[in-house]
Amino acid sequence: MNQDTVATSMAKRLGIQKSDLFDKDQSNMAVNLAKSEAIIINQTKDWMKEQGIDLDQLENVSRSACKRSETILLVKNIPYSTKE
Repeated sequence: MNQDTVATSMAKRLGIQKSDLFDKDQSNMAVNLAKSEAIIINQTKDWMKEQGIDLDQLENVSRSACKRSETILLVKNIPYSTKE
């Protein structure tokens, strides 16, 4: 996931400024970003499963073996501020 999107999303969820979440003077800034990314990715995967998306199909099946959906479009790496 895009690091800026992860940081913006996590800061918004916590109700703080992004700069407070990732203070440049902290020695654990990279750890905070990695934790935030793991949380967001797990929440995204949970949501996708709730929507009936088989994540194993996305990870374990070759693209040529997948039947393409005529109703679902998966968009990746979009900024946090993107609107529907």
